[in-house]
Amino acid sequence: MLVLYGPRAEGKGGGGKDRKARERREREGGGGDAETEEQEGAEEEEEEEEEVMHEEHDGVEAKKEEKTTEEGKEGGGGVGEEEEKGPVLIVCPSSLVQQWKAELLTWAHFEVAACEGKQKEEVLSAIETGALEVMICSYTFYQQAHKRLNVIDWEVVIFDEAHTIKNPKSARAEAANQLRCRRRFGLTGTLMQNNMMEMYCTLDWAAPGALGPASEFKKYYQTPIGMGQKINADPSQLSLAKQRAQELNKLLRSHVLARDKDMIKDQIPGKDDYIVICPMTDEQRVVYDRVLASDDYALLRKNSEPCCGMKDGGKVLPRKNCCFEYVKQGDLNLFWVDPRHADEHGSMKWFRFMLPAITQLLKICNHLDLVRVAQNEEYAGGGGGQDRKMKDTLFAMAAFKTDQMHLLKQSSNISVQANDEHCGKMKVLKGLLSTWYTDGDKVLLMCC
Repeated sequence: MLVLYGPRAEGKGGGGKDRKARERREREGGGGDAETEEQEGAEEEEEEEEEVMHEEHDGVEAKKEEKTTEEGKEGGGGVGEEEEKGPVLIVCPSSLVQQWKAELLTWAHFEVAACEGKQKEEVLSAIETGALEVMICSYTFYQQAHKRLNVIDWEVVIFDEAHTIKNPKSARAEAANQLRCRRRFGLTGTLMQNNMMEMYCTLDWAAPGALGPASEFKKYYQTPIGMGQKINADPSQLSLAKQRAQELNKLLRSHVLARDKDMIKDQIPGKDDYIVICPMTDEQRVVYDRVLASDDYALLRKNSEPCCGMKDGGKVLPRKNCCFEYVKQGDLNLFWVDPRHADEHGSMKWFRFMLPAITQLLKICNHLDLVRVAQNEEYAGGGGGQDRKMKDTLFAMAAFKTDQMHLLKQSSNISVQANDEHCGKMKVLKGLLSTWYTDGDKVLLMCC
């Protein structure tokens, strides 16, 4: 997990005058009546005048101090008054909204609300009027309501899964960059997925300007580092790439807080990995062998065998490079291939059929119900839906050796799906669960 953060932005309530007054009271024991406060105010004004005169003598720094003093007068209020805090906005995937709310209610004491469901408008109005301290919403809702949310002066904004704003041209990223807040935090496990500019975009949101303009970042960091990663990079390019990478890492450490499981490895129980072999059931094996013996699979299996005797360099050409180099969709009944791969005669290279053939075998090995015909929704829309459905129907007929449609359709019945005779992995899992239950173990089952 990476936490991205930038320097605290100046906002209302950040004047230096209040800070000096508080420091003086702390040194003198705190407290004080109205007379004390008036005296402190007079002393404070004298100190400021002396500072300004000193700054003017030194040069340009005088203007900076005067500006800071003015900001403090406008936002700080009276002596000792606490600076006003704005609300907090948390934007995360919709599946994590309730989790964030539950954790805040458990560990913190804030007025928290999740902006979702029928309460969206009510929560949004409450945060606008200051009735809430923390609002949690999804990225989808933020994009819908960003015009209203971006005019609020937020104290802190947190983006969970911040890499979702990696594209600077996306509407989400453009809206996020217009947020008004004092501090931004981004949480992500993948700061850089494809290229360095994605990292730049995400970090530039959390810490605006920390990496400089995009064009300069690309020229100074991305291009030299990328050149050094090429296989034909010369020593000078490798040296420059290493130098720029070190500079970039040093810069990132100022704005990226990395946390991994090694930090808490002593606090969590150990983990042992076991690979369990799950053989096919007898029913799966019968279907697998039947499909493999079909004419379509036989045609693909024989692609390396000698063909008609035509030779190339003294060697007989294999079928895949001779008479069977091109195959028409109609010559194979069990597989559907996108017709865009076909030539003007409707023929395709033989290898186009290999992936669909292997995929169907994998389905048989996983669960027999996967090779049955799916519901009509699966074939809706473009992309040759009806042609795919016809091919899947022919495959199911060949696999189960029947033409009765009620036996060829996928079932939504959980008892049918959980039938361990249709799935070797289910049979092995059933035995493991029985053993774990007997031993009183707890089980977390993740299916993918």
